[in-house]
Amino acid sequence: MPEEKIDTKEFGSIEAYLIESRSIGGLSGSPVFVHLGQVRLIDGQLKHATNNVGIFYLLGLIHGHFDKNDQLDDFTIEDENVYKINTGIAIVVPATKILEIINQPAWIELRNKITDESKQK
Repeated sequence: MPEEKIDTKEFGSIEAYLIESRSIGGLSGSPVFVHLGQVRLIDGQLKHATNNVGIFYLLGLIHGHFDKNDQLDDFTIEDENVYKINTGIAIVVPATKILEIINQPAWIELRNKITDESKQK
């Protein structure tokens, strides 16, 4: 649903995908791939991948996930009786947005400078 922006706590509304996936703290920045399989129907014709594993695309990078706060009446650990429960919905920043950032002129200039310096060594 790329045409619908996703609300986040830190960044407001962002362009992102919602995927069904368990995510935990610390996984932000992990790549998310889409597996299209070995056989696809394109324009009414069956197309086969040229390898044995199928086609993979980089969808984007994990941004975070949604937690639901639930109060568990049966469990009270001192004053802490509110627990975060992962909803199983992760937020993925599209690969196109990542490319927009890393292809900004300042980053290209920095990469070129580092490449030139490493060639001189």
